[in-house]
Amino acid sequence: MNFTASQLDKPNLNFEAEKILGKPDRTIKLEFETSQYFFITKDNMNQVRTMTDKYHIQLDLLVDWLDGVGETDSIKVNRDGWIVNIDKPDIFTNEVLHQQKDRELAEFGGSRRPKYISIKPIDISYFESLRIKHEDLADVLHEVDRLLTRKKPR
Repeated sequence: MNFTASQLDKPNLNFEAEKILGKPDRTIKLEFETSQYFFITKDNMNQVRTMTDKYHIQLDLLVDWLDGVGETDSIKVNRDGWIVNIDKPDIFTNEVLHQQKDRELAEFGGSRRPKYISIKPIDISYFESLRIKHEDLADVLHEVDRLLTRKKPR
């Protein structure tokens, strides 16, 4: 049987198919995540890592920074391409804590800039949707440690 695209949504085709094939033994219900956020888990770590590597973002630092954000619209990418938490004026800098204290960020009067490539407009929605559930944090950090090279201790 050949069908054109315009015939795909016609109910009589389901009836004809059922006559030919018989009743199905079982039906598989597809359930998709309805959240507007993309939660980082140990299962999707490679996909997240592909995107963070593109911008030279250290995944372990991003995961730590995202912890505690929850399901709020507080993560934004500003006009300069930096990831910002607007609830607590905080910019993700891709630095460990002692590096952050050396100089003040340019946005707050200093000369320090985040140490990653600014996010391109096509990827802004992806980074604004990233979240991590606190209960998944330990598993995600273990997976991050497994994926990191031996050169970079965490």
